[in-house]
Parts: sequence; C-alpha cells; structure tokens
Amino acid sequence: MCGSTLTSLSSQPISSVKLFKNFIFIGFTLLLSSSPCKAKSFSSISPSSSFINFKESGLFLTSTFDDILVNPGSNVIISCSASGSPLPQSAYWLFNGKPIDAETDVSFGKPQVRRFPSEVTLTLNLTSIDLNNSGLYSCIFQNDLARVSHSARLNVHGNPIVHDSMVLGPEGSNITLECRYGGYPIHSISWEKGNQQIITDHRRSVDTLKGYLAIKNLIPEDSGSYKCTVFGISNSTAFGYVYLNVGASPTIDEVFLPASRLVEEGTKVNIICFINKGDPEIHFTWFKDDQRLTKSDTLPPNDNNYLIERSNHSSSILFKSVHVSDKGDYTCQATNKYGSDSRKTRLIVQSKPKWRIEPANNINGTLSKRLIINCDADGYPKPNITWLTRSSSSDRFIAVRDGRLKTLENGSLLIDRISDEDETQFMCNANNGIGDGLSKIVNFKVNRPPKITAETSSIEVKRGNEISIRCVGYGDLPITMEWTRSIEKIKSNEPNSKYSMNTTKMKDVDGIISILSINSVERTDEDVYSCVGHNDYGYASVSIRLTVIERPGKPINLEPGNLTSRTIELHWKLPFDGNSIIKQCHIVYEPVDQLDVGSNNNQISYDNYKVTVDGAVSSTLISNLLPLITYTFRVYCENAVGQSDHSDPVNVTTRQEAPEGPPQSIKVSATGSQSLKVTWTPVSPELQHGPILAYYVGYKTESANDRYQFKHHVVNMEEERNSPSFTTYLTNLRPLTRYWVVVQAYNQAGSGPLSDPVVGVTLETSPPISPSITVVGTTNDSIEIVWERDPKDKSIIREYNLYFKEENKNSHNNHIKLEPELRSYVLKDLSCGTKYSLFMTATNSLGTGEPSQKVSARTKGAAPISPTRLSSVIWTNKTEVILNLGLWNNGGCPIHYFDIKKRPKHTNIWIPVHEKLTMKGSKKEIGLHHFVPGMTYIILVIAKNDAGVTQSEYPITIPSHDSTISQSSSRSSYSSAKSRNNELTGAYEEVPLYRNISFIVPISLSLAIIIFLLLLAFYCVNRQPHPIYNHYSEDDGKASNSLSLSDLSNQKPGSRLNMSTKCMNIDNAMKAGSIVSGYSTSNHLGTERSYTTHHQYSEPYSTASGIDTRSSLGSKDHFATIKRGASGPRPSPYIAS
Repeated sequence: MCGSTLTSLSSQPISSVKLFKNFIFIGFTLLLSSSPCKAKSFSSISPSSSFINFKESGLFLTSTFDDILVNPGSNVIISCSASGSPLPQSAYWLFNGKPIDAETDVSFGKPQVRRFPSEVTLTLNLTSIDLNNSGLYSCIFQNDLARVSHSARLNVHGNPIVHDSMVLGPEGSNITLECRYGGYPIHSISWEKGNQQIITDHRRSVDTLKGYLAIKNLIPEDSGSYKCTVFGISNSTAFGYVYLNVGASPTIDEVFLPASRLVEEGTKVNIICFINKGDPEIHFTWFKDDQRLTKSDTLPPNDNNYLIERSNHSSSILFKSVHVSDKGDYTCQATNKYGSDSRKTRLIVQSKPKWRIEPANNINGTLSKRLIINCDADGYPKPNITWLTRSSSSDRFIAVRDGRLKTLENGSLLIDRISDEDETQFMCNANNGIGDGLSKIVNFKVNRPPKITAETSSIEVKRGNEISIRCVGYGDLPITMEWTRSIEKIKSNEPNSKYSMNTTKMKDVDGIISILSINSVERTDEDVYSCVGHNDYGYASVSIRLTVIERPGKPINLEPGNLTSRTIELHWKLPFDGNSIIKQCHIVYEPVDQLDVGSNNNQISYDNYKVTVDGAVSSTLISNLLPLITYTFRVYCENAVGQSDHSDPVNVTTRQEAPEGPPQSIKVSATGSQSLKVTWTPVSPELQHGPILAYYVGYKTESANDRYQFKHHVVNMEEERNSPSFTTYLTNLRPLTRYWVVVQAYNQAGSGPLSDPVVGVTLETSPPISPSITVVGTTNDSIEIVWERDPKDKSIIREYNLYFKEENKNSHNNHIKLEPELRSYVLKDLSCGTKYSLFMTATNSLGTGEPSQKVSARTKGAAPISPTRLSSVIWTNKTEVILNLGLWNNGGCPIHYFDIKKRPKHTNIWIPVHEKLTMKGSKKEIGLHHFVPGMTYIILVIAKNDAGVTQSEYPITIPSHDSTISQSSSRSSYSSAKSRNNELTGAYEEVPLYRNISFIVPISLSLAIIIFLLLLAFYCVNRQPHPIYNHYSEDDGKASNSLSLSDLSNQKPGSRLNMSTKCMNIDNAMKAGSIVSGYSTSNHLGTERSYTTHHQYSEPYSTASGIDTRSSLGSKDHFATIKRGASGPRPSPYIAS
C-alpha cells in the first residue's frame, strides 16, 4: 500500500480506509494508524475516494475438450480448467445455451468444481448417454475482471432430433440463431420462415453444416418463428423452431440530463432521467460516483435530503436543499429486456468557505521540536488557505516566508525547530471568492524542556571507595531530577541503600544541581548512570560511565600443552584485568607429594618453583622438571591495584625416561644341563622413570671373547609390575658351563644400564638332543631325509617334530609330527627347483630339546635354459621374424609362460609383443611382425617356471634388398632360410677360439673377478674368530648381523655393522655368484634370502640358528636363475632368401 495516493476527509491522522472495488464495498477495513504510510489530504473533497491499482491479470483457459462422438449408452467425462489473478470465482456448464441444473435434470450428472492453488477445474460426468444428451456443451469461468468460455459438441450416433428455443433480439443489433439439434451423422441443416427457405443474402447468413443463422441490424419485422430442419443419413429428418422476438432498448434524452449542472448551496434541485424511445417495462437504477443509490439511501448531512421518483418513462432525484456534500457524478441507467442505456451528469454545488478544521486560540510548542498547526475549510471552489505572522517591529501581520515556517498543501502550518522568536501570533485565512472569507488568530507560546549537562562522561573509582556523580539541569521550572542505572530508576530512600541523592536549586538561572553518591563501590556497581530531568514540556538526560578498578581476577582454563620428561608448556586464559592493565603473571608449581593439603591455596610457599612472564603472555615453558613426577601448577597475575587469586590447580605428570639404574639383587641358579634360573628385583622406584615394560637378560660363557646374548622378559600385568622380584629361565645352554648373566630394564622411553654380571653354572643332564638331519635324495617335487640320534642321549623319545619352509618366501614353518621309531621321511608335493630349509626337535619326559642345525635342500629342476645356437632359434625375412620356442630347455620344471619384447638397437625402450604366452600342442614357432626393413632390433625372450626366470636377448637385422622372401611366403621358405642361416653361422664359427675376442674378453674378466672375491673372502674369514649370528628381519627380508645391546650403546650413529659383518655379506655374495657362459651373459632375476626360524624353543637374541649349514645337494650354484643372451660383441648375421 505504501506509495499509493490516499485522499482523506481531514488533515487529522487517518485511522482507517474502507476499500471499494469497481465501487462495490469489498468488506474489509485497512488500518493505517500504525503504518509508516501517510495519507495525502485534500480538504475540498468530502467524502473522499481513494484509488489503488492492484496487479491483476485476466482469465485464460489451461485445458479444454474437443468434439466427442459416442454411441448411445456410453459414459463420458468432460472437463475444462482456467487460471488467472484472481482465480475464477464462478464456474458452470451450459447445454445448448442453457445452464445445467443436475437437481432438476436427472439426465446430467452433478458438475464438479475443484479449486487448486493455481487453477480451477470444472468436470461433468455423463452416464448412459442417449440422443437427448447430444448437443453443444460450454464451460464458463469468470471473476470480477473477465469471463472466458469454451464450447464443443457431444455427438451421439442416431437419427437427428431438434430442440425448440426462444431468443430476444434488440432492435438494430446483430444476432446468431442456433439450431439445437442432436444425432449423428448429420448431412445438412436448412432454415425456413413462413414456409419460405432462407438463403444467404446481405442481412442473413446460413451455415448449413453447423446450423447457424446470422441476422444483421435487427428490425421489428424479423420477429417470428424460424424452422430448423436437420437431414441425417437414410433420408431421416427432424425439425424444430427458434422463436425470435425483436424489440427496442431504452434511450435516455440528453436534454433532460445534461453533462453538468451548477447550483447554489441550499437551493432545491431536480435531476430528471427521461426515456424518449424504448419498449415498456423499463427499470431505472441511479448511481452516485459509481455507487448505487436505493430508496433507503440518504445523503449526509441531513436525513431524507433527497427523494427518488419513478414513472413508466422517467425517473428523477429531488434535493430539498442541496448541500455541498451532494456534489458528484450522478448516473441514470435504464434497462428493459432488449437492452439498456445510461447517462451521467455532474452536479456542482457552489458554497462559501466553512471551517473544516478551525485552529485553536492558544497553541504551545516545545523548543527545538517540530509542530504542525492544522487549518482547513470546505467550500466550492476550494478555499485558498494562507498563514500570516505578527511582525515584532511593526505590530502588523505579514505573510509567512519559506524556511522553518512553511504552509503545507493541505493548509496546515509547519514550524520546524521551534525557537524562542517563534513565540508570537499567527493568523489563518480561508477564501474562495464566494461570500466573506474566514480568518483565525492563534496565540503561540514556546515551552522549554530540560537541558542536562555533566562535568565528565566517565569516572574511575577504586573498589571499596565512595564516589559522587554531579549533573546540572536547565529549563522551565519546576524540573524533577532523578538518576537511573542502565534503564532502571535508582531509589535512594530504601532502607540500607548504598545510594544517596541531593538536589539544589540554582540562584542566578533557572536550573537544578543533582548529586548521586555511592558508598563502598563494588565491581557490580560498574555501569552507565544517567541523570534525567523532567518538566511539563519534556525530559533530557546525560550518561556517565562508572568504571571500578580492582585486583585482577584469577586466571582460568589453565591447561598443559607439549609435555616431555623434563619440560611442560602451560596455557591459560588471561583473567578479568580489573579495568587496569595486567603487568605480569606468575606460575608457581610443586611436586604433589610435597604439598601441604591443609594449607590455604593463596598462601602456599613455593620457594624456588616460580616463573614470571609478561602480563600480555598467556603461555610459557617450564623446564628443569623431573621425569614421571606429578606437579601441581597454579597461575596468578597482578596489576597496579594488586595481585589476583591463584588459578585452580592443575596436576600434570611428566613423561617417562629410560631407567637410570639397573635391576637389583640378581641371583642365578642351575635348573638343568642346558638351563639356568635367573631372579632379580626391580630398579629402584626413583630411578625407574616409568613403568618397566620388560627386562633383557643377557648371558655368555666366561670366555672373555664371547659376547652377550639376550633374552626378552616381558612384564605383562599390573600385578607383575608391582612384584617384588622376577624370574626367567635361560635354555639351550651348554652342560656344565660357567655363564655370566646380566639384567637390563627398559620402559616405554628406552633401556637402562646393565647390572653387574653374576656367574651361574649349568648341570650335566638335559632334555633330549635333537637329531642331525641328512638329505639323501631329491626329485622334482620331493626331498628324502634321514636322521640319527646322538649316541650320548639315552632318554626315551616321545616324538620328533620336523619343520620346513621355502627359503625364498617370508612364511611360517610347516610342522610335521613323526613317530619316535622313524629314522627317515620323504617330504612330498613340493615345488619344482625350489630351495627348502629344514630342522628337527626331539621331545622326552623332561621336555623338548633345542632345535637341530638347519639344513637346506633344493628339489630337482632349474630355471629355463635358452638355446645357445642363434641360428636355430630365430630367423627372419623382410617382413617377419620367426622364433622357435620349442628349442628352450625347461630345466626340469615345466615352463609356465613366455614374455616377448622388442626394441630398436639404438633405443632402450622395450615394446611388449606377447605377455604370458603359453605354447600348447605341437605349435612351437611364433611369428613376429611390424619391423622396419634394414633396421637392427633386439628381441628379448623371458621364460618362467617354478625354479625361476630366464631371459635371452637376440640381435637381428631385418633384410632390405628385393630378393628377401615376402611375408606371404615366409612360412613356405622355412627350410631354405634355415639352411642359409646355418651356412652363414657355420662359416662365422670357423674362427679359432683363441682369436675370437668376443670369447676371450668375457672369460678373462670373469676369472679376474672370481680370484678377487676369493682373496677377499679368505681375508674376512681370518678376521672373524667367532661366529656371527644372523637374524632375519621380517620387515625387509634381508639378513643383518645381530650385535649385543652393549655394543649398540657404544656404536656411533650410522656405523651399524663392523668389518666382520661386511666381510660376511661379501662372502654370501660370492656364494650367490652366477655362471658365465661363453655364448650368453647370465644374470639372476631372483635373489636368495637367509632366514632364521622363530619357534617355541628359541630365545630372544639366542644363537641356536647360527650360520646356515647346507648339504652338498643344497649348495649347487647352477640352480640359480639364469639370464642368457646372444654372443658378445660379434656382429649378428641375418638370413637372406
């Protein structure tokens, strides 16, 4: 509604506006009293009308139906939908131009109207249709703005029928008569009047297919009955009548009802509406300003001010004494059954000015405020309103000038920012040239509200002190002074109130002094205080901010950050600063076991446990702490007023460190010929620096050159951690041997120092000695072993346990239990050409003996062996290279597949040709294509079986001369090409070996390398007086030498192996050396790895496995994976056709 122009009856605030649409009262009232919209007033309009444009759109159809053809007895549902803004208010059906009433006409179903948010749907259900239901159906939708419709026929199979109808036609108008027929199919339709067939002429038009008769410019002679004849199939006909009645619509005489009339207020006025043409039974309707008048209507201000009279051919409105409120547009509407006519006349009532809003004699205004003095008058023409003000110099009234004083469009006087000089007289004049004008003198007085001042806008006071706040109020007396805190009034007269107020009147000026006093100021008194002054003309206030300064609040959210065994990082949230800058904060702490529980937290003496930081800092690092000690930390801060209370305490335990001391009270006693019992007590609590997780128990023989081996004793349960002593057993020891035993503790942070060694001696008897294993035979998938008991062992054996696994796999040992009577066993279903590691244990009533020495054995079979003769493997022509893969030796293990790659000789990028190619059946040759004639290629063939992988490279040059056999004939030239290749190769191989550089150079280099490695191995063996114990790393599968923890502690970072270890690795590398062939270069694609088996009898850091002992059958180097290639530097021959 904002932005609309509203016309009100007065310049006073508008309370409500009644809305009319098309001059029809809608039925609701729009309240504007609290709305930001403001009405625009015109005093000359009474009553007033307001016009508001709403956004509306017409109706439109969203769905319709077409002509329908059915048989009698059928059921049909037809529907239409329409939308618009607003939505259709009414929707109904017409059948042959007449409304359908389902209650009186049972042949139709009840129409259904369904309303949706965006449209209205009209549905008609027709059941058991007969010929009487055939005809024209129309759906009608309408709202206050528009009307839309749609029509279509329902045709029913059958002979034609015709329904009679009656039509009224106004004289001079155009009309279309409709033949309301049924039946289908229809051949044609004709019209007759007075037994004379009607044909199309200048006034009449006949539609013989749809049955319409159109007549233009109706005359009375057109009245009568019109016969409609419908012709169907098989000479069937039917007829009916349309009765047309032509009459004259009424016409209003312009002489009696002119366009306007000018009258004087108070005179009698008669407005006449006379009909000079039209048939009888005329109905008259009167409208004023498009609002209908009835006999019961009265025009203000007097009851029965007018009278409406009617006759057969006229109607009039008689005013007994016309009033200015009777002015307006009067419309007469005359209607009969043939049509209607209307005419409007404007009644203009002249009147002298009359006060509509008369100003008061005395008006007051508040200093510096805005004021509107209303003045308005009615009359016609509209009176002109002017304002005058009395001049202070000449004592005469002069016109008001624009500026702070301004006359508004509705006649009111606006005084903006009232000042002292505005205290004078004003005059309002109203004049329209009719009679004497109106004038009124207004005495205007300026009222002065209070003005409040204060010496300062903010005050600081120390907590606990007294403060007085002062303000002064100026203005018209009496002035009432009061104080508020925020918005709440302060009451000083209450018992035990900490507030007191004192008010004093000023002597020289109109003013009041007010003082607010506050006793014993607390933090809760900090607020905004306002001094407020009231008089009869307004109020004013001034605000003073009271700030209470005090000691800081205690720090909060004290939390630990990064923590180590000796340091801790603390964080806290700075406290309330007491409205004074915090200078510094102090962190005090102490071990928990030194705290005096009964002491006051604010008076604890922390001695040297104190750290001071800047007041803006909220974190710090505390150092010089002890490991695994629980400390209590507190923080307090200070400002210019004093120190804060201590923060809530926080207990933090420092992290662990490796133990500083060794285990205590170590005792060693023998429990067998191969075991010792070791007991000890824990590390002293003050040196543990964390829960002890496990102990390392080291042992070695009394020999000075022996090294400690360590057993891992884990402390699993809390009860065990708190145990006063610990016990473990050392097994797999030598009988009747003196051992030095040490114990070392470790926690989550690391290991502590070793204890002093304690000597223990093993006994002479022991559990059974495990037998030694000998490999006596192998096949492609089995290994046969035999074993012998130790002659010294006379105990009764309960069972043997055989452990084995593949050496090149990181897997657990396979376990087989054997009867004690057995002395041999065959392991079956093994992998071909695969190396296995085996060992045994024996069990008697005393337990299980230590594992036997491991032996290694390989099943028969080797990696595939490539042919050594180039000419028998590969041959070529200009477009094809043929490989004979059948010449490869499988090495005793079936070849799983071949991979074939190629590359030009000048590049290093391999191009895959075949991947995982299997040779099945008799097919042994394979053809390779896509070569460039004249170019040299390297062909790489890779063969894979259980024992390993072998790869061979074949250099070949593609012929480029014309005599080379074509691709299509390459397979038929196999014999000749092979023969030619053998001839070239044979001629080439007639060169003596001692003159063949490609043979002499590789052999010489190989011999030199072997001699060097043998000398280096000899040197390393002499430098290694004691065995090196290898342990397999489960992480990377590589063998590494184990050192004692004492050696590791003395070793520098980065030097993980000593010289003997490096020599051991070189010795192993020699054992893994490759066979160098005169016709091929060998290369191992797989590597052998040494494993140590971890089983239920081995101890941590034990040496039971030692160096692997291999049998003679298990150390054949020729079973290594082989890479074969073509002969060294000799040029590659090619095959010519």
